[in-house]
Amino acid sequence: MVTNVVVLIDGGHLRAVARSAGKPYNAKLVDRVARAVVNAPDEQLFRALYYDCDPFVGTVKQPISGTLHHFSQTSSLLSDIEQLEFFAVRRGVLKFRGWERSEQSMGKAANTLTDADFEPRWEQKGVDLRLGLDMVGLTETRVAPLIVVLTGDTDLIPALKLCRGRGLQVAGVDLPGRRIGKELRIHLDFYRSATL
Repeated sequence: MVTNVVVLIDGGHLRAVARSAGKPYNAKLVDRVARAVVNAPDEQLFRALYYDCDPFVGTVKQPISGTLHHFSQTSSLLSDIEQLEFFAVRRGVLKFRGWERSEQSMGKAANTLTDADFEPRWEQKGVDLRLGLDMVGLTETRVAPLIVVLTGDTDLIPALKLCRGRGLQVAGVDLPGRRIGKELRIHLDFYRSATL
């Protein structure tokens, strides 16, 4: 008998791991990791849900000069992931939360700082909520008895507890250089590992 598996991917988490490993972050990497964690002979990928935000588009004042800076980044990443077989994308919203000094500028005197010494600070909104809601939804639909979660976010612990309490198995994923934290680990049934 074949076991359906749903893989839930926190895009911000996987992106940070890929960046730390010096790997290019693209749809091929996301697909490869999702398929690698469905690895028992009797398992099949039923669906992979990917949670992330489109790049920020908007105009903000720069921190020193006060001139306007327009962010018009475009990315095909989410569109590319949506085209993958068995994948669906859940979009949150990326919010601009001001400027922060770059690491390289920390030794500079305040009166010598320029706009180039600052980096935008971003906050994802709605990603964790969507991930948690989908986990709860999976306990209702029962399309898969096993959920594999790629995240490091402890905000999802209540959803993990609910899934396990309603009879689903939940696995976490250790990635290169990023093991699942102890606080999250105790709310998972078992763990898998994946390379990038």
